[in-house]
Amino acid sequence: MMVTYKVFLMLVFLLLQCQGLKGHMIDDLADSLFIGYKEAVRPQCQANDTTTVDLYMSLRQIIDIDEPQQIIKLNVWIRMKWSDCRLDWYAPNFGNITGFVVPYNTVWVPDITLYDNADPVLSGLKDYRANLNQEGELKYNFPSLITSVCALDIRYFPFDFQVCSLTLGSWAYNGWDINVTHSTDKIELQSYIENSEWSLLDAFITRVEPLYDGVPFPTVKFHLKLKRKPLFYIVNVVFPCLLITFVAVLGFLLPPDSGEKISLQVTVLLSLAVFQLVILDMIPASGDSFPFITYQKILSTRLTFIDLKKYSLHPTNSIDAKDYAKDQLYQERHNSVSSDVQKTEDYSLYQDKQVLGYLESILSNIKRINEFVNGSYEQHEVEKWWNVFSMAFDRLFLVIYLLCTIAVALILTAPSMHQEN
Repeated sequence: MMVTYKVFLMLVFLLLQCQGLKGHMIDDLADSLFIGYKEAVRPQCQANDTTTVDLYMSLRQIIDIDEPQQIIKLNVWIRMKWSDCRLDWYAPNFGNITGFVVPYNTVWVPDITLYDNADPVLSGLKDYRANLNQEGELKYNFPSLITSVCALDIRYFPFDFQVCSLTLGSWAYNGWDINVTHSTDKIELQSYIENSEWSLLDAFITRVEPLYDGVPFPTVKFHLKLKRKPLFYIVNVVFPCLLITFVAVLGFLLPPDSGEKISLQVTVLLSLAVFQLVILDMIPASGDSFPFITYQKILSTRLTFIDLKKYSLHPTNSIDAKDYAKDQLYQERHNSVSSDVQKTEDYSLYQDKQVLGYLESILSNIKRINEFVNGSYEQHEVEKWWNVFSMAFDRLFLVIYLLCTIAVALILTAPSMHQEN
C-alpha cells in the first residue's frame, strides 16, 4: 500500500515538473521569436514576397436596416489567416509546443478595412488575440458590429429584394504586397439568428481586383441577398391602400349631382395625402426612383383633384351674363312702369295716346318676363348636359384609376413570383 502511494506521489511530482518545464519552454520560445521582431513591418523573407491574407466571415445577425439612411447593421465574426515567416519554429526543440496565443499588438496584423464603413473604425479589430502555430501561420478571429452603407432599390416596396455588399481589403498595401483572397465561396450561417423583417436568401463571397493608377488593390466582397417580409406592410400599408382605393372607386361611381360626392372626394384626397407622408417616412430620399405604389398614389391624387376641380365649372357656380342682363332689363322696365303709373296722377287718363303707351309698356314687360322664364329653362338644360358630361369624365377617371392600380399590383408582385419560380 505504501509502495503504491509513493508511486502516485512520484507521478504527480513528475507531472508538475513537466508543466513547469513546458511553461519555461513557452517563455523561451516567445523570447526566441520576438527578439528583434518588428510588428509594424510586413513579413517579407524573400524579394518580391507577397503576403496572402485569407478572409472569411460568419454572419451572426442582421440587426437593422435603416432605409432612410441606407445603412445596414450586422453582427459578424471576422476570420483572418496569414503566414509570418519570422515566427516559425521547430516544435521538438521547445517541448513539442505546436502553437500558442499572442496579443494583437505583439505581431504584425494586416490593416483590413471595411471600405463602406459608416463608423470611424472596424469594431473589435484591435481587442482580441491571435493564434500562432509552429509553421508561422496566424489565425485572428474576432466578433464585430458592422455598420455599412447599403444602396437600396425601393421601387418594389414592400415586396422588394435587396443585395448588400461588404467590401473588405487592405487600405495601405497594394496587391503586390498583400494578396487578399478567400478560401470559400459562402458566408458561414451556422450561428445565424433570423431577422424579423428580412429573410436571408443567399450569402456568398466574391473577389475583385480594381486598379488605381495601374496598381491593383484586391478586395473581398461579402454579399447578402435579402427579401423583405411583407406581412407588417400588408397590414399597415397595403390594406389601408386597398380601402382608400375602394372609397376612391365609390367616389367615381356616385352621380355628379349627389350631395355626398364632393365631401367623399375631399376625404379621399386628404387620406391620400396622409398615406403619402407615411410612405415617405419609410423610404430613403432619392431623386432616382420612387416606389411604384407612390406613383399610384400620385395619380390617384391627381384624378381626385381634377374630379373636384370640375365642380367649379358647374353652371350654378358661374354668373351668366345673358341672364344678368335679362334681370337688369326686367328691373328697369318694372321701375319704368311704376314711374309711369305715378305720373298718371298729373295727366288725364282719358287721353287715348297715353293709354295706348301704357298698354304697350305692359305688353313689353310681359315679353321680358316670358324671356326670363325661357332663360331659366335653358339654364336647366345646361345643368342637365353638364351632369351627363361629368358622369362621362367620372367613368373615364374610374377606368384610368383601375388600370393604374392593377398595373402597380402586377409590377409589385412580379419580382416575388419570379423569385419563387
